[in-house]
Amino acid sequence: MNKRINKRWQSLLLVTIAAVFLLGASSVAFGQKSQKKEVAPSSKPKPKKTSSNSALTQAVVEEIITGRQKKLYANLKPTVTFESVRIGKTRKANKADEYEGIPAGATVYPVRVKYSVVYRYSDGDKTENHHYDYLFFKDSFDEWATLGLGPVR
Repeated sequence: MNKRINKRWQSLLLVTIAAVFLLGASSVAFGQKSQKKEVAPSSKPKPKKTSSNSALTQAVVEEIITGRQKKLYANLKPTVTFESVRIGKTRKANKADEYEGIPAGATVYPVRVKYSVVYRYSDGDKTENHHYDYLFFKDSFDEWATLGLGPVR
């Protein structure tokens, strides 16, 4: 009984594969083009790509932190205000940095940022103050990335 069922399944599988193959071949043979929708270009401006030898700037730090807040808390419509951005002395990534995902040989920028974020809740606004240390670096795609080190004590 099991052999008869297995043979039926094998036959059904072979017929299905043959049908898929024939349908695919027929659309090619008759010159049918696949229907692809053309997507209109986005109205959002694309972020500017910086060259690999460019140094980290305060504007880049503010853009990345603001973007992260807006992405994580989009439903609360956060407003970020920066009090200070301090960029420390650069250094090359070490083994501990590589363990954290920073590419070997990358230039690492220690950054200390003090900022506040206003979140909009239905019952009113809430403000949070942050004083945080980050490591900024270029990832393997030549884009700025961060590693949060934690609040400043």
